[in-house]
Amino acid sequence: MDTGLQHRIPVTILSGFLGSGKTTLLNYILTENHGLKVAVIVNEFGEVAIDNQLIVGLDEQDDIVELSNGCICCSVRTDLLDAVMNILSDESRNVDYLVIETTGLANPQPIAQTFFMPDLETRTFLDSIVTVVDAVHYEQVMEESDVAEQQIAFADFVLLNKVADASPEQVEEAEKMVQAANPYARIMHTNFAKVDLKLLLDVGAFDLDKHFDAAEADAFLKGSFDAAHDHDHTHDHEHDEDCEHDHEHDEDCEHDHTHFEEEGFLSASYVFDRPFVAKEFQDFLESMPTTVFRAKGILWFLGEQQRAVFNQVGSSVIVEWGKEWGETPPASQVVFIGKEFDKVALHDQLSTCLYSDSNG
Repeated sequence: MDTGLQHRIPVTILSGFLGSGKTTLLNYILTENHGLKVAVIVNEFGEVAIDNQLIVGLDEQDDIVELSNGCICCSVRTDLLDAVMNILSDESRNVDYLVIETTGLANPQPIAQTFFMPDLETRTFLDSIVTVVDAVHYEQVMEESDVAEQQIAFADFVLLNKVADASPEQVEEAEKMVQAANPYARIMHTNFAKVDLKLLLDVGAFDLDKHFDAAEADAFLKGSFDAAHDHDHTHDHEHDEDCEHDHEHDEDCEHDHTHFEEEGFLSASYVFDRPFVAKEFQDFLESMPTTVFRAKGILWFLGEQQRAVFNQVGSSVIVEWGKEWGETPPASQVVFIGKEFDKVALHDQLSTCLYSDSNG
């Protein structure tokens, strides 16, 4: 019996488009009583890291290894490998499960490839890929980005989330869309991404044979398979002709990684060290550009001792109170993701919501 396999740590990749509920699912995993010590790697799209402040239940802040300013599926592949190895080499962590939360604009397939690299396949194994789908906004999502279909196509489990907010017709159509993209994935209906975690974690669900024929599986294991080029997707990448796309990432081989920009996505991140006036911020939300698809942040409101957690997806906006600032100097950090909006104009709009002596 090969007892070495007993020491391999299972890995779950959480995928899903912007605002689908990935971080909500991650928080649920981290706070439920499942007996696992989970280490988390978070990838964010934007210059300001927000998700680490939205994740709860971690024993130590450094249990989050953030990989910012890049697409985890390509440009930070080496950083992902290093991050995982750092977690595994620190025996004091005593980690027995690893969760990768991808950006909402990432294809999970190249991330999955990472765990078949020689340095990792003896230390970890890919247990499952879970994709969260917004049952309310799925139609708009599929129109906005090809990567949304890729996220579904490579999943073992699809959580059809926010079903309580969707009509029966929306839920039915969303199911048909998922089944068309991936007939093998198990679909689960959820609200706030709550699901029996025994069905998702440590279940050995990932199976190459579900996704690839023999030639594709061989290319996948060698790190040379690209779903955009070699499979049934149309999500194009631009690569220099002199750059061998073998995912070994030689230092002399640079990728432009323009696939987010190719689909027209913009990210604008702002930090403000003055508090917002609540009424002014409410007025801003009502006039926010419709081309902003997703926004999230930690906000400081005048006169409040608690952080405000801000989430926006399409026309849905939620602002909830979080933990107190305590000894942390209060400041607002917010990220907007969308298409064809003016970053400078958006910053100026937000600035008018800030407290000053003139509106005090």
